[in-house]
Formats: sequence, C-alpha cells, structure tokens
Amino acid sequence: KCKSENKWMEAALVRVPTIGSWNQELAGATRPGENILLCQNEAEWKEKLEWLAESKERREEMARQAFEYVVEHKTTLCKDRELLRFVME
Repeated sequence: KCKSENKWMEAALVRVPTIGSWNQELAGATRPGENILLCQNEAEWKEKLEWLAESKERREEMARQAFEYVVEHKTTLCKDRELLRFVME
C-alpha cells in the first residue's frame, strides 16, 4: 500500500497525472480530485480515465498540482527541520 504513494510522487515530480486504486494511505497522503484521481471500482476507473483523457488542460492542471504539492509537502527541502529534530534526538 505504501508503495503507491512513492509511485504517485515519482509521477508528480515529472509532471504526470496519476489515476490509482483507492487505499487509505494514498487517500490520506494526497488530495484526491485535485492532484490524483482515485478509483474504488471498475466503473470509476472507466469514468475517470475518460474524464482525464478528454482534456489536455485537466491532465496538465492535475500534474501541476501534484508537482507543487510534492515539492511543498513531501521533499527533504520542506521537511528539513522535522528531519533535523529526528536525527538530533
């Protein structure tokens, strides 16, 4: 389950939008509907794939939001104080 967040972050850093299967960890680590599309069943996969495929602007916007979120919330640069506290303890 945790690997899916890593895959989403990798895609976000190269500005590729992600559609994935819903799980609690991924839903909690992202902003579903803004920087990722999460699906709980086959019908949602079809609906969300079509929705994203229909619009280059949607794909670019989702990719942009994912990139910005990862840079602001998931990289070492934004976690430096938290990481330093952990190392020093």
